[in-house]
Amino acid sequence: MTRNDNVHFRIPSIKLNSIKSRFVFLISIAVIGSILCIQILSFIVFKQNVGKNGKAVMNFATERLSNTIDEEYNSLMLIAQMMTESGTIGLSFAKYLRVSDVMELRDAYSTMETALVTAMFSSGINMAIYYDTQTGMNYMKGYQEVSNDFSIGVIPLREASSVVFQALHESQSRFSNRMVVSIVRSDVQHGNSNIVAYLENESRCNDVMKELCKENNSNYSFACIDMDGTVCYCSDDTVKIGEKLNLDESVEQAGIWNHYFWAQHSLKTGGSVILFQPIQEFYSGVRSQMGLFGISIVFSAFLIALTAYLLNQLIIKKNVLLQMQIEKVGEGNLEISYEKTGLMDYDVLLEKFYWMVQKIKTLINNVEEKERQRGELEKELLYYRINPHFLLNTLNSAYWLARSNNECLDQFISQLTTFLKYSLGKDNEKPTLRKELQVLEQYILIQQQRHDFHYDFQVEQGEYLNIYVPRLILQPFVENAIEHGIDDGGFLSVHIGSDNGYIVFTVKDDGRGMSKEEIERVLSSMHEPAGSPSIGLRYIYTMAKSSFGDNAEIKIKSELGYGTEVILIIPEGNLSKDV
Repeated sequence: MTRNDNVHFRIPSIKLNSIKSRFVFLISIAVIGSILCIQILSFIVFKQNVGKNGKAVMNFATERLSNTIDEEYNSLMLIAQMMTESGTIGLSFAKYLRVSDVMELRDAYSTMETALVTAMFSSGINMAIYYDTQTGMNYMKGYQEVSNDFSIGVIPLREASSVVFQALHESQSRFSNRMVVSIVRSDVQHGNSNIVAYLENESRCNDVMKELCKENNSNYSFACIDMDGTVCYCSDDTVKIGEKLNLDESVEQAGIWNHYFWAQHSLKTGGSVILFQPIQEFYSGVRSQMGLFGISIVFSAFLIALTAYLLNQLIIKKNVLLQMQIEKVGEGNLEISYEKTGLMDYDVLLEKFYWMVQKIKTLINNVEEKERQRGELEKELLYYRINPHFLLNTLNSAYWLARSNNECLDQFISQLTTFLKYSLGKDNEKPTLRKELQVLEQYILIQQQRHDFHYDFQVEQGEYLNIYVPRLILQPFVENAIEHGIDDGGFLSVHIGSDNGYIVFTVKDDGRGMSKEEIERVLSSMHEPAGSPSIGLRYIYTMAKSSFGDNAEIKIKSELGYGTEVILIIPEGNLSKDV
């Protein structure tokens, strides 16, 4: 389109021929009318029942928070009861204190530890130990480590007989700094009054507070006070710990204090939880009476509906053509045509959109060509880099056989020759999965000449074994397991089969295993550019993705001390593909 083609669209703006003029005209009517309606009724709405619903929300939030704390204390009390001298854990601990024989001592500790772990797991608490207040000895040391500045003298929320309920504080575990609630029970061993049970449970109070703040769009803070009204904990600097609150005693559950609205709820374990909200936020969130506000909603809805109707008639219908063109492009169809709508703004927009699509087509074609060339080059580079890598390790095996004057050297050289002919493509055969597995088993036999290990090689028979695969796509898995996984006398398991439309190849060893960090590092190295380490896994990943599509997947399962399992998954939907 040339510039002269646009001349007949420039109609005077007084006729409302542009989107801007029509939009301003229609929205002005709707907004002005709605604002007038809302402003007239707002004075009446906020004059009635201010704060009624806000108080109910605060009371509900405070009750929810106190219930959370009560549940956490209850969990601690259940385990503490089991740790007394008559409880299941306490009986084991008493036996542990009595015995002197090393074997009996170990058995008693193991029994106590098992009972304690089971109880903690079922209750979800984080720490439960026996502690000697006189010697400072932690009887669960090695299983549950306490911090260097461990102390049972945390600010108490309530002291009831032999149990002290301690307010929220930072965990005294060496491995955590989370906020916890805790209790100290002193009647766990009647024969030794110095030994107490200390238990702590990670508190969900901060998470509950975040949920409440998000749900009610408010900045709440909370405090825990004891029976005398002294603050034992506060979530921020609103109130200082140790300060006694001077709340309005004329009200029981809610009121105003120091520019805050507060709501209070008693804890079953003693003390109370107080929730604070700034007065400005409290009154800004008060809901209006639905009856009076409904009048403004009805009137505003009428104006908005009228505006929407007019917008649809005058403007939105012109958007259909542009929407259709965008949907075509979104579906991947870049073959669109340029059509005029008769509205200047849309015609200019459609012209620019058409020009943009043409540019996108050109860019896509250029990128596809470059990616194709780069992919082919990278595949070739990886293939020729992988062969010397295998050859070096295999020749090392031959070297050790020659040094040991092994009589199987000629058989080894024959197997090596067959393997190298296949890996270099000198056998004039297209590599099938069946052939790949045969060569892979030969490679394992070759490596057995150097490394002392046992192996199990299982292949589920089926038509899928006749598909074409890239050469050596399975061998690096086995090589990594032998070279970096199993030790002398180790065991290697190789299995391949078909499962729910996928071909699954699994290599598993019983070696030292890997940590989560090592697994993540190995998986990330497969995505790094050429020249990076882990060339074997990167070769498998690149060839599998390029040959079998995005559904091809590599998984690594491992745990330190329990071996490593590497899995290659390719879809059977690609069986007919000649790679």
